[in-house]
Amino acid sequence: MTIQLYHPNRDVLNRDDALDATDGMRNPEGAELFRRLMEAGGYELVAEIDTDDLDRAYLVTQNDFVKRVADGPVSWGTSPPEGVRPLGEDRLRRSSMMGDILVRDGIMHVVDTAGFAEIGPIPETTSAPKA
Repeated sequence: MTIQLYHPNRDVLNRDDALDATDGMRNPEGAELFRRLMEAGGYELVAEIDTDDLDRAYLVTQNDFVKRVADGPVSWGTSPPEGVRPLGEDRLRRSSMMGDILVRDGIMHVVDTAGFAEIGPIPETTSAPKA
């Protein structure tokens, strides 16, 4: 099984509604906000991870998990752990964090303040592979 990891794109990070997303699911409109941002193209598919475990997918996309080297910046995108396929041109990726979306079996899960919150099926308009 494969989990897809989405980070908000830079345009979204500069929008007012993205600020509301930083409250995660504590925001009463949290699930709807994340779905709306995903439908509007506000997220970028940054990796596919060979696992069905959301916790594992989150762990292996933490830069602290990646072995440090002396010859420059390192991230899970430049030195991917086994089973992680970084996508896109920008490989110097930040660690996964609250507000990112993991898709497992076609269902979106947002990284919340503690764990993950299921927010529904991935929109049909998303150009990413479905599970």
